[in-house]
This record gives sequence, C-alpha cells and structure tokens, in this order.
Amino acid sequence: MSENGNGNGNGLASVEDLFTPMPRRYVEATLPTSNLRVRVRSLSEREISRYQASMVTTKGAPRIERVARANRKLIVLCLVTAAGDRLMKDSDAEKLEEWDGKDSSFLAEVCSRHTGITSGDVEDLVGNSSEINDASSASD
Repeated sequence: MSENGNGNGNGLASVEDLFTPMPRRYVEATLPTSNLRVRVRSLSEREISRYQASMVTTKGAPRIERVARANRKLIVLCLVTAAGDRLMKDSDAEKLEEWDGKDSSFLAEVCSRHTGITSGDVEDLVGNSSEINDASSASD
C-alpha cells in the first residue's frame, strides 16, 4: 500500500496498490467423517483461470469428464502442507474418488469458499460454453 495505507490519499487504492502481490491466505478445517485436519490455500487469479479453462475444450465445449471431477481437482489444488507446499499431485485427484462423500463434499465447499470459486461458476462456464456451441452450430 502507499504510505498512508489507502492508495492515493482519497481512501481508494492506487494502481501500484492493486498490483502489489498479495500473500497467500490459509484456512484449516477438520473433515466431518474422518476427523482429519487439513490446510487449504488461496489461489491466484492465474490458478483460478487455469482451473476454469480446464473444464472446456479449446472450442468452448464442456469437458463433461472434467466437470465431473471439478471438486476433486479443486481439492488437489488447494490442500497444502504446514509449510504451504502442495500436498497432492494432479494425478492424486482420481484417488479421491474413494473418499467418503461427506468429507469430499465438505472439503470442496471449504476450498470453494476460500478461493471464491462457487459451484455456480463451473455451471455457468459449462452453460455459457453450451450456448456458444449452440450459436456457432446454428451459423454453420
């Protein structure tokens, strides 16, 4: 932030303030069924954009198999060690299929709230890509 902590003196952030990197945010949660405690990190805009883009093809069509795994992928992106390093690899998402559903749903919700990604975001992304495909196929 600028010297007075509020941008350019009028209480609003300056461009410099807006482009100053923000530190990661973390939250801890205890899974309701297994009682395991985990740490969840925030995501950057770049990470959120990549996550959302992975749900559609280059032509904008929904990748149904990826949409079905959206919660597991978000969990893998967000879980970290006490030091803040990613806990899982991308390939670990498939292993989460065998988790208790209550724990995975709970953790996906914690990750969603902490990152600002909602289930509606993924649904909107898929819905918008379907509308784009419908419009482009009508013009073919």
